[in-house]
This record gives sequence, C-alpha cells and structure tokens, in this order.
Amino acid sequence: MERSTALDWGLLVVGLLLLTGPLVVQPQAPPDTIEYSVDSDWDPVDRYQTLQYANFSETERDIFERANASDGSVNVTAADSPERFTPPPDVLGVYNVEQNNSTYLLQTVHFTHEVDLWRQVVPRVLASVAGLALLLGVGYRRFA
Repeated sequence: MERSTALDWGLLVVGLLLLTGPLVVQPQAPPDTIEYSVDSDWDPVDRYQTLQYANFSETERDIFERANASDGSVNVTAADSPERFTPPPDVLGVYNVEQNNSTYLLQTVHFTHEVDLWRQVVPRVLASVAGLALLLGVGYRRFA
C-alpha cells in the first residue's frame, strides 16, 4: 500500500469516528437532586403540613438526621429520595416536623439539571463538522 493510500484510509477512519461518535454517544444530563435543610429554631406555621418524626420511614429518618446534623444542607438524587419528601421540579417543599416535643422546619427543593450546551453539545457538533470536513477532504483528495 502506498503512503498516500494509507493516509487517505487513516483520514477516512478518523473522519468517520468524528462524524458518528457524537451521534452514538449522546450527552448525559446529571440526575435530578433533592436538597434538604433542617432548621431547629422554628415555631410551627399552620399553613405548612406537620409531619410526625415517629411516623418516618428509615430513609426519611436518615435524611432528616443528616440534614439536621449538617451546617447547611444535604443533597440526595431524586431516585434515592423518599416520595413524600420529593416536591415537583424547582418547587420548595416546607414541612413542620415534630420530634420529642420540638418542632423543626424541613425544607426540600427539587433541582433539575439540563445538558450543558458549551461542554456537551457544542463539542459534539464541532467534532461532527470536523469529521465531515475530513471526509470531504479525503474525497476531494482521492477523486479530484
């Protein structure tokens, strides 16, 4: 095989990979997350639902305890979050939680994440354009 033909085949393979790679491997958005925060200095507010800590499931207790022990908040993927504590996307859920004659404020926020345009979409488009340009260049070089 002469050197020019080997170069054409190499450019053809690279061009095909650049063109088809972004089409095969689609961009992935991070999973939705639920942010939990607990405020222990809280007087119950009637407009918020009151939950009894004693009625919490193991998962709900674990999340509540972790959020109460943290200085800020605790993030959990939506798949691992208890359904009762999962508000609709981009909505704030507020609950009064009664435990041992104390009332706590439990806030939950459901965050959705989009595909990042500049880090995931634009590089894929540029790779496909570069692959197409390589294929056109090989075709021109070969047949012109």
